[in-house]
Amino acid sequence: DVKDDPAFYDRAKALRIELRDLTPGEVGCALSHQKAYALMAERGLPCAMIMEDDALLSPDLPEALRRIEEIIEPNDLVQIERCDVYARGSARPLFGPYSIAEPRMVKYGSMCQSAGYAITAEAAATIASINRPVYVPADSWGQYVGKVRFRGIIPTLTLVRQDVSFECTTQDYQRSEFTPSTPFSLLVYAFKTRNPLGRFIMRTAKRILRGGGR
Repeated sequence: DVKDDPAFYDRAKALRIELRDLTPGEVGCALSHQKAYALMAERGLPCAMIMEDDALLSPDLPEALRRIEEIIEPNDLVQIERCDVYARGSARPLFGPYSIAEPRMVKYGSMCQSAGYAITAEAAATIASINRPVYVPADSWGQYVGKVRFRGIIPTLTLVRQDVSFECTTQDYQRSEFTPSTPFSLLVYAFKTRNPLGRFIMRTAKRILRGGGR
């Protein structure tokens, strides 16, 4: 089990940063992304698109990738799957109905999920050096704010989205259809999942709902 090997997983740091123990699936997923980054370095690729096995792809994706390759710069990570909250004045046309924009609230999950994103060799090396051993999930992009330049494709969830019929291997729950987040919903989610008081309230509520407060 990689979770038992400190060379792969830093449990103490995960508890300090994520306020919880990562699941084996989350650790394995993060390691698989790092393996892709290692292959990029091994093959001398200046950039690549990383996709997970549950990604649903738009027919427009090949043209989008061609355009992204023309404008991507060193240390860029371009989130292709979702960019829910972004600076309105930053949007620049990519082609057709698609634009590229500067995301906001990255630390709160406005670019959450990692089913499809383009990344340069420099950004991949930066992320791999920070999240090794793993202490945050693969899509915790907020850990790299100020170290990697983030951009995102809009409209969100149009070029790549996750197939929710696939069994989730990182968390123990049935996935529902993903929808764009709002600034308010991101703040609420951050409070419930990252704030100690919010997590205490959620744990208490779950115990009550399960009956008996146990």
